[in-house]
Amino acid sequence: MDIIESKLIAKVIVDENHHAFAKLVNLHQSQIRNYARRLCKGDNALADDISQETFITAFEKVKNYDARGSFIGWLLTICYRHFLQYIRKNKFVLNDDPIEIQITDNIEPQILIEQALYYVTHEERSAITLNSNFGHTHQEISKIMQLPIGTVKSHISRGKAKIAELLSEKNVDNSKDKKRGAA
Repeated sequence: MDIIESKLIAKVIVDENHHAFAKLVNLHQSQIRNYARRLCKGDNALADDISQETFITAFEKVKNYDARGSFIGWLLTICYRHFLQYIRKNKFVLNDDPIEIQITDNIEPQILIEQALYYVTHEERSAITLNSNFGHTHQEISKIMQLPIGTVKSHISRGKAKIAELLSEKNVDNSKDKKRGAA
């Protein structure tokens, strides 16, 4: 944690300084929103609601932040808990809808991976996002998701294997379509 972030957190804890908290939100809102959007399979309205709830909770509970982990890790934990509460409360199923991945000659690899991430479970998507996109260690992810490290490693491994299988199947299907069109 850098000095500026530490000072802002201290101002929020000691004085309940809304201006300092707004600066913390500005520092971290894009990562929280991106994480929530991944969890919500691109449902931007739901992701924005979860992000907003994350920051409301963070402001209300900032005195509980013990600085043993990073502040962003603490925020990501709150975000993940809000997501889980939402899917439990609303019996919201994110993984049952079939997805259609469109592979074309000019598709950006990042877009293809984003589409493929919707194919895996929310646990796998969360662990992969935290590790591959945000650079968190298995231990940090374990703390954020409140899962044993072995489970986190399994989610990452299984999710990546599913994505690799899906993309290789789609590449095979796509090349067959091209051959049929050329014949």
